[in-house]
Amino acid sequence: MVPSSRPELSFQKWGEEYNSDVIYLNFMGQPAVILNSAKAAVDLMDKRSAIYSDRPGFHFFEESGWRDSVTFSKAASPTFRKHRKMFQSAFSPTSIIQYRDKQENLARALVKQIIQNPTQWRHLLTRFASSLILSIAYGIRITEDNDPYIVLADKIAWYFANGGSPGSTSVDIAPIIRRLPTWVRIFPSLNFARDSYPMVREFVESPFASVKTQMASGLAGFSFVRRMLEEKQSAGIGDQSGITEDDIKGAAATMYAAGADTTLSTLVVWVLCMVQNPEVQENARQELDRVVGRDRLPNLADRGTLPCIDRMVYETARWHPVVQLGVPHKSTKDDVYKNMFIPKGSLVMANAHAITHDPAVYSDPDKFNPDRYIPASEGGAGEPLPVGHFGFGRRVCPGQYLGTASVWISIATLLATLKISKAIDNQGNEVIPTPEMTTGLESHPEEFPCVIEPRDEQAVKLIRTLK
Repeated sequence: MVPSSRPELSFQKWGEEYNSDVIYLNFMGQPAVILNSAKAAVDLMDKRSAIYSDRPGFHFFEESGWRDSVTFSKAASPTFRKHRKMFQSAFSPTSIIQYRDKQENLARALVKQIIQNPTQWRHLLTRFASSLILSIAYGIRITEDNDPYIVLADKIAWYFANGGSPGSTSVDIAPIIRRLPTWVRIFPSLNFARDSYPMVREFVESPFASVKTQMASGLAGFSFVRRMLEEKQSAGIGDQSGITEDDIKGAAATMYAAGADTTLSTLVVWVLCMVQNPEVQENARQELDRVVGRDRLPNLADRGTLPCIDRMVYETARWHPVVQLGVPHKSTKDDVYKNMFIPKGSLVMANAHAITHDPAVYSDPDKFNPDRYIPASEGGAGEPLPVGHFGFGRRVCPGQYLGTASVWISIATLLATLKISKAIDNQGNEVIPTPEMTTGLESHPEEFPCVIEPRDEQAVKLIRTLK
């Protein structure tokens, strides 16, 4: 029986018990293959991506109102091809440079807000992550906490955190229950999906409509949606791409859904790691002082000169990958791997938690240790950078460069200005947080105590100069 909570841990345990990095399961007649090592995941999902890039039917998400999303589309579908083309054009390593000002300005606004309301740091991280994606995807600027798009983003984050693992809900396993009338409420996942439908459709439709309205009045800021709509308009009747407004709408909603909560979850995990590992925090801060100095804040042009920050970003992704159990792929023909027959139509899932905590690859894998990546030629362990936290093969996240840059500038700016430490209980003892992790499409720590305060008076003075 696969547990509904943190199934990736059970999959890892079973792999250890059977001494295999590939395990075969049967979900009520549906064959499933779990990949518990980077090698197995790369062998199948990267090297044999032609076989393992398809998707099963995500009936839970369909029932919730998702349409025209590259995440859930079939590999051979027009949606998959068109959306990948849009994303690869807009978010290549060179294209994302145009978003640097948005990333840097919002990261600086974040530290200013945290200094003003330090106990609200988690809420402010949520607002930052949502504001950043809204700005990039739609050109929408958030100025207030009660902004309707922030409220909507919070609801969507809750939806993804509590909807269960993709492909494993009762709606996905037994899609025939979708035929039941709405008054039949005996299946929790079906109830959850149907109750979420109005919210999901508002999430997809509302910000897109706002961009079109602003474009008509000449007030739309630069964004992914504006760029795609302008390219479509300029192509006119000779446009051979086949990209429709529904495609652009769906692609933007995918960005919003995937980008906001993954950025938030990564930063919350990072804060937890800083609370638990103050010496790591101090080492990175010393590098910032040495390279950037104290007279300015770091910017994205500093990437490449701050290896401690680079390693910290990678280690945060390894220590707790946001997507613990990859969204299922589906095999398109019979295959054999490691003498295991994998029948056509199997669900194939990369266990990101097992991959990034593989003791054969990482020493003391449960320890947060960015220095594990220091090359052996420099006296370090030379352990490999984590793989798979952005997916594999043709399904690798097309926004990985943008997302990594957003997390990098956020962490660098927070470290340069703030100090993160353990909370003190009523007896004067430090509280070492060990929060539970949520189960869902994305995983993040439950609430935990900590103290965030300005690094020193010099940092306060620098922040006061920010506009």
